[in-house]
Amino acid sequence: MLDELNGDIHKRLEKAVLEVFSNSDFHRASIRDIANKAGVSFTTIYKHYGSKERLVFAFVDIWMGKLTDRIVDHLQGIENLKEKLRKVFWLQLDYYERHEGLGRIVFMTLPMKTWMADETFNQPRMMHLMIDVLRQGQEEGIL
Repeated sequence: MLDELNGDIHKRLEKAVLEVFSNSDFHRASIRDIANKAGVSFTTIYKHYGSKERLVFAFVDIWMGKLTDRIVDHLQGIENLKEKLRKVFWLQLDYYERHEGLGRIVFMTLPMKTWMADETFNQPRMMHLMIDVLRQGQEEGIL
């Protein structure tokens, strides 16, 4: 989907998706709103995504992937489980504080039931990371 779009269109869409979905109710947001803000045709968006759900989920997946990358980078070299847990939670809170729009989208705008049915909800890299940290805690008898 996103790989097929040129970089400029991708950036404009990303900005528009963030603005529209973080500042309005999900059901009031439309692909037309996003197309107008991004200066991209409605047809182009529909061709690549098919629905506003797939559109916003695709970008949320990218943004959550960036959070996961950040956590992975910051956990390098940390052996102490308590420090790992502290770092993971701090990084998540910091990320949402720095990216308020994403926080609004994830926690207030997205229809959770619909997102949970989509593959992007699973966030396998993040889940494996969290499970590994928790498993370490179990093995060390801390959890």
